[in-house]
Amino acid sequence: MASEDLLDGLIDHIYDASLHPDRWGEVMAQVGATVGATSGTSLWFAQGGSELLQAHVWNIDPAALDEYQQHYLSFCPRYRASQGLSVGAVYDDRDERAAPSRTAREYYDFMDRYELGLARIVLAEKRPDLTIGMNFYNRTEDGLSSDGERMLARLAPHFRRACNLVQRLGDVADRAALAESWFAARTASLTLDVSGNVVRVNEAAEKLLGLADGLRIVQRRLVAATAADQARLREELGPALGLAQGSGSRSDGSFVLLSRPSGEPPFAVSAVPVTRPTSRERAIVTISPTVPHISPKALHRAFGLTPSEASVAAALAEGKSPEQIARGRLVSLQTIRSQMKAIYARLDVSSQAELVSRITAAALGARL
Repeated sequence: MASEDLLDGLIDHIYDASLHPDRWGEVMAQVGATVGATSGTSLWFAQGGSELLQAHVWNIDPAALDEYQQHYLSFCPRYRASQGLSVGAVYDDRDERAAPSRTAREYYDFMDRYELGLARIVLAEKRPDLTIGMNFYNRTEDGLSSDGERMLARLAPHFRRACNLVQRLGDVADRAALAESWFAARTASLTLDVSGNVVRVNEAAEKLLGLADGLRIVQRRLVAATAADQARLREELGPALGLAQGSGSRSDGSFVLLSRPSGEPPFAVSAVPVTRPTSRERAIVTISPTVPHISPKALHRAFGLTPSEASVAAALAEGKSPEQIARGRLVSLQTIRSQMKAIYARLDVSSQAELVSRITAAALGARL
């Protein structure tokens, strides 16, 4: 079995790919080589499997991808099989290979021709019009070793989380610049046991918690400043600790914004399960300080807003009301509401709270 340090390094690379999607192929190579695969792909399907949104490959003949898209994209047994599986599942395609369909036989002849062999697929994300699968192929009939299987199972939740974060980032063109405007240092982190007690705290988290401004540790428990924030914190921690089921709209890529009595911008707090069943630590919590001022220029570049819309969006993200923005810009409230409607449509949100979350997710996504 791979060392914990090696697995931690792989997890870091998986999350890094959410900020730099062009690195998915590199991530596939690193994970694939570790689990004993001979090649791999990251495939992002839409339109019921008939459209390939993204494809990143490792150690695969480019001609294979071309042939796949031309002849086999609309009929992919692995995609069809994935529709009945839960996100985070790791499965192989042995049973699918036994399908009597002539089309299926032709498909697997194509796979064998390019020496792709058996596949282990980590189902990373599944939505009504999006399915993301991480495919690790092995040329041998036996496929991956049992250690390789276990490693994939442990990495599966992190694949899911990273893919979800990529989606939250959406079409942001200037991710790095936007992230730099939010972050001055590495994300603060701490770990919790199954009961929610704090086990370890890193140096960055100690500094933030030492402020006792919005979050602190009381009798080994992470405590928010207000009852409402404490309820939001419990909702975030519960699924990560296995104490509650997230709602249909939630995912491991979620976070909550917690207020600070000092009036400083809120903390963005996220929790994700630790995939070490025998470990005392069950969840990792990250605490990210946001900043009070967001550059309209960065929002203009990142989301394609007009300069005026970007200025209004920045003010909304700072927590200003439409009335305050209208007074400050010496325009009518109706003008601001019209711009807000255009901003919401562009960012695919329906409220000021969702707007703040969308911008925060784009900036913090890769580090939460």
